[in-house]
Amino acid sequence: MHRSRFLAKTTALSVAGVLAALPAFAQTGQQQQIEQLMQQLEIQKKMMENISRELEQVRAEQAKQTKPTAPGGDVEVTTKGGIGVQSKDGNFSFKINGRVQTDYTSYTQDKTELGDGTEFRRVYLSGAGALWDWGYKIEADFANDGVALQDVYLAYRGLKPVTLTVGHFKQPFSLDQLTSDTNVAFMERALPDIFAPGRLISVGANTNGGNWTLAATGGSGSASNDVANEGDEGYALTARATFAPVHEATEVIHLGGAVTWKNPQDEAIRIRQRPESHLTATRFVDTGTIPGKVDDVLTYGAELATVYGPLSLQGEYMGSSVSRAALSTLDFKGWYALVSVFLTGESRKYEANKGIFGRVVPTRSLEDGGFGAWEIALRYSAIDLTDKDVTGGGEKNITLGLNWYANAYVRFLANYIWVNTDNQATGSSGPLLPGETFRGDDDPRIFMLRAQVDF
Repeated sequence: MHRSRFLAKTTALSVAGVLAALPAFAQTGQQQQIEQLMQQLEIQKKMMENISRELEQVRAEQAKQTKPTAPGGDVEVTTKGGIGVQSKDGNFSFKINGRVQTDYTSYTQDKTELGDGTEFRRVYLSGAGALWDWGYKIEADFANDGVALQDVYLAYRGLKPVTLTVGHFKQPFSLDQLTSDTNVAFMERALPDIFAPGRLISVGANTNGGNWTLAATGGSGSASNDVANEGDEGYALTARATFAPVHEATEVIHLGGAVTWKNPQDEAIRIRQRPESHLTATRFVDTGTIPGKVDDVLTYGAELATVYGPLSLQGEYMGSSVSRAALSTLDFKGWYALVSVFLTGESRKYEANKGIFGRVVPTRSLEDGGFGAWEIALRYSAIDLTDKDVTGGGEKNITLGLNWYANAYVRFLANYIWVNTDNQATGSSGPLLPGETFRGDDDPRIFMLRAQVDF
């Protein structure tokens, strides 16, 4: 009710009261007139009090219906998947993300000295956002008393469904490699991961549908590499395709394949791998610098994964063919297979439009009064770096893992690894234990723990 209507109502009632009192003036004495006037004033006073209360109620209702303006006007603050701000029209955004992985490793030595210890495996800090159709990301790792650039790129998304990217980013190769280290089932990726090209300074294009992806890149060296003796840097071409004929929330079938071709130019080619443990610098399998002039390196990979409720299976096969000008071609290979089961009933989350596995969200996190998510996993991996005149050795690992997801962003991992190397795996850089004279057939055991948080 508007104030003018209240005033009109009040005036009309007052006039009516006065008119009603006129006959009394004419028929009675002065005392009666005064009493009647006092009664009318009392009535009008009560009516004014009622009108005042009604007006206050109207004002209260109007205050409830009026929404306060958010600070910053057209800016919204988000906390899901990072701390960020974005404009309400979606044209501008910026988000800060990070992760910390703190590891402890203990070795049961066989032939080579391996030192127990702790380390920050990763300490990432990144900023990412969008400017209209342009996306960007800057990410660095501050672990181990240094700064190592990770993803640093600019992406153009105005040619949907194609995205063009330039900068330093992972090449499209391997399900294990492309799935974030915060979401893989084990603390370290499997032995054949060494064949994946990883991050390169490159240009790329990718597109996808609801259940398939296709990506291709052309890249050069990584952000931390420099060719010895100021020689020319090599370059690589990489492509990957994935298809998921089944991609439900708890049921998935993933198929994928990738290939990368590298012209090393003046770069030396060497392939070596840690025993799925990062704390040590020891590599039992190591080709050393491959002799002869390497013309090119062709690496290929096949991927297969499935999810059925809490059960997950995943495997990959990778091979690398090294062609040399005056010497025979070398062929190296590796593969792994893993199985994981969520004891609390969750499923691994598959992102069909990216062809990777994503973040696991517990059904009931610790904060919700539950026990979080518990996962047990087993993996077998193998790599063979011996062929013709190159004796890099072979290694086979069995890894048992136990993961506790306290919530979607805090995770604790425990891994136990049985390492088995052949008699040609003599690439270890650590000193031999007293009494040992031969490096091959070195079979240590490794126990690792990790506390992880990402935001």
